[in-house]
Amino acid sequence: MGIVDSGDWPVLDAAEKDALTSTWTILYGQAKENGTKMLARFLIANPNARVFFKKFEGLAITEDCNFAEVNDHAVRIMDAINKLVVNVNDPSKQKEQLDALSLKHVNDFKVDKKYFKVLCQVILDVASEKLGKPLKDNVVTAWEKLLSIVCIGLQCKY
Repeated sequence: MGIVDSGDWPVLDAAEKDALTSTWTILYGQAKENGTKMLARFLIANPNARVFFKKFEGLAITEDCNFAEVNDHAVRIMDAINKLVVNVNDPSKQKEQLDALSLKHVNDFKVDKKYFKVLCQVILDVASEKLGKPLKDNVVTAWEKLLSIVCIGLQCKY
């Protein structure tokens, strides 16, 4: 399937929801470490995206950096994903959450929407590393669907 950033909101079946929630428990158990690795890797690979993170200005970001600004933002991303996983059985709550985040990213942060899919791919890559490769197909599909929901949802107000 792959991560998509347009089209219909993906629907997870029961097995995919179980795979998602069980693997998320592992990743969220180390939210600061995993989130920082995801965010740092994204920023290292996409230096032009740093313009959207004014508070990171002048920081030498590495995958294992320990800057409060980076850690705090990384944990906010992980907390947002956690809310989506917690509400995996309630797409209306997920849409409400992503609508609000989309508005902030459009109006307050002025983020270029092309970066949502790029960040989601980095999240999937780091999750795969942390969970141990190769992941079962249903786990990969579950994550691709959730991250597609993120991409589609964050772009809804653009």
